[in-house]
Amino acid sequence: MIGRDLDTHAMLRFQRGDEAGFVELFRRHHHPMAQYLYRFTGSNARAEELVQDCFLRVYRARASYQPEAKWRTWAYRIATNLALNELRRREHHAGHVATGEEGEEGRVVVVDRGAAGADQQAEAAELVDRLHAALAALPENQRTAFLLAQVEGFRYQEIAQVLEVSVGAVKSLIFRARDQLKAAARDLLPEAYR
Repeated sequence: MIGRDLDTHAMLRFQRGDEAGFVELFRRHHHPMAQYLYRFTGSNARAEELVQDCFLRVYRARASYQPEAKWRTWAYRIATNLALNELRRREHHAGHVATGEEGEEGRVVVVDRGAAGADQQAEAAELVDRLHAALAALPENQRTAFLLAQVEGFRYQEIAQVLEVSVGAVKSLIFRARDQLKAAARDLLPEAYR
């Protein structure tokens, strides 16, 4: 069994009947998980629904939970599966490209208007748009590995457990994702980042 971190300890308390353990997990992970799922869905509302689904599954699985990995790794595996199922369902039912209405929801681009002129603001907005589009276009495993590493701060070993692949495969996925993201906006990046 993996050493018991705070999350695993809270889940084991919940498993023994202490509802406060579940509340602690929800409070600690609700917001970061919603942000992670937003990057898949482009919709705050849909990301919130997926977080609720994830925690419902955690709640229902309390009796069978085994701390073989960190709780966070286990929970993000559930969240990732829900997000990937959502994407597959969309692709199956949509058959068309989204207009971006929901994708704009909650998206904030911070620009210091005093330091940047209109041209620089436009370039920054274009860079953000290109990177969002490139991230959405990445293959599922690359996008998931990249988001878990760069946004959620997961270690490669944890990502390997979430994706059920080797650490070497995780490194390769992240390398290819970074390459594709750089290529998508190479002409807008400063020389040092090309």
